[in-house]
Amino acid sequence: MRPTVRTTAALGCAAVLLLAGCTSEAPAPTTAPTSAASTAAPTPTPTPTPTATGPMDRSDAALGIQFENLPDVTGDARAALDLYTLFEVEFWRSTTEGAVSDLIPAVANPAVVGVVQTQVDGNASRNLKISGQTGVRILDVVADAASATITTCQDPTAALVTYEDGSVVSAGEAGASALKVVAGLRKEPDLPWQVVTVENSGEPC
Repeated sequence: MRPTVRTTAALGCAAVLLLAGCTSEAPAPTTAPTSAASTAAPTPTPTPTPTATGPMDRSDAALGIQFENLPDVTGDARAALDLYTLFEVEFWRSTTEGAVSDLIPAVANPAVVGVVQTQVDGNASRNLKISGQTGVRILDVVADAASATITTCQDPTAALVTYEDGSVVSAGEAGASALKVVAGLRKEPDLPWQVVTVENSGEPC
């Protein structure tokens, strides 16, 4: 029987598509970064477009990720948001390519890297391929010099799930929906920002 897609409110199991990959029940496709087993040449990421004062827009149509509602923040908030959107891009790249991006360990702590790896491995073990589009809408950014909290609405419904038998369904058809995700970031002195927590609130958005 084909596994069904479920959303989950478990801490650490929410990143781009929010599909269940951290439960002990029937496994479901997860849309997270890709695995290092991929031999295809990496897809170059277009140069992000910074606004006059605001953060970089890392939307990438070729990769399949769209950012919306980027706030006109500056200073610590902009630096944290720029790092976070890079994390989301590399998480999605990992998901669609089936191998954890080399940049993930540079932008996330080991616990969050483990979440990405678990989702990638879960898809690989079930011979599932993830493609299509995902959306990340920024809801709130709160930051100081040492920490930041970024709340987003993650919408995976336009992503595509290809099963082992070759059949393809959208994540929305499989049961996924847009949910609120809260990420925590930390900034140590003389070190770059880093994503340290990712929590799926389970709230629709």
